[in-house]
Amino acid sequence: MILRSPFPALQGIQALALVVPLFLLLFADVYYVLAQDRPGSFGTELTRTDALYFTVTMFTTVGFGDIAPVSATARILVMIQMVANLLVLSIALRVIVTAVRHRRSSTVDLSRGQQQRGDQADHPGRGHRRECPGEAVPGRPGQHGARERRPHRRTQVGHTARDPRDVALGRVRAARLDQVHRRRQHDPDPGTEQEQPRNGARRP
Repeated sequence: MILRSPFPALQGIQALALVVPLFLLLFADVYYVLAQDRPGSFGTELTRTDALYFTVTMFTTVGFGDIAPVSATARILVMIQMVANLLVLSIALRVIVTAVRHRRSSTVDLSRGQQQRGDQADHPGRGHRRECPGEAVPGRPGQHGARERRPHRRTQVGHTARDPRDVALGRVRAARLDQVHRRRQHDPDPGTEQEQPRNGARRP
């Protein structure tokens, strides 16, 4: 019930208020029935109020001594209550507190998830935006105060992506070959002018 309740702390307090009185009333009834069935099991005659009083003093580990078990059966029941007191105070209380904390954490996570889904519904494009070629990346300043632009590479169908530097170098080579070819067409005599080397220096 704590794990399903919208108010886990209130449900935990209600569980403690239900478990502890039932525990005390159970042992008080057992002591009263034992005192009525076998007289002399305790130092004095027990009424219902006396049995509840003795149970509470045992639960709180006070033990005034005005009522004491005498018979073996009464002492065995008292020992069982001592062990049960430790179980109630340690295990039951810890289980209730852990359930309350788990319910609170799950409620907080659920509310955060609903809030995020609401934000995505209000802004459907958020989180799924695609960057265009040459689009500036916000928050990353480049040179001269301008924003840095991400390089965009397109992969052609049936071709592998190449390095832009190789592409630029290929274009330079093609331009030089085209220039040499034009010069040869303009001057068909190869002895008049030799082909210039790529570094731009004339050969003798």
